Amino acid sequence: MRYIQYIDPENQHIGAGSQLLKQALNDLRQHGYHSVFLWVLYNNMPAICFYEKMRFKTIGNPRIDKSKLGEIKEQAMSIYLK
Repeated sequence: MRYIQYIDPENQHIGAGSQLLKQALNDLRQHGYHSVFLWVLYNNMPAICFYEKMRFKTIGNPRIDKSKLGEIKEQAMSIYLK
């Protein structure tokens, strides 16, 4: 399983996240994956805008994830790898 972590705030808005995500998507494509699915915090508009810029689409309805720390509202996003 592969995943992307957050970019340090000091290194945001310089293209590092876009480059890392593009490389990850290319690697997944080369390994035969056809799509990527993720959950993003519902009110995290900078992250949602980033993924939309990278051609991810919002899918389905938001969900409420309940944990010991409380409820977290999340939105699903996905991209098809061509």
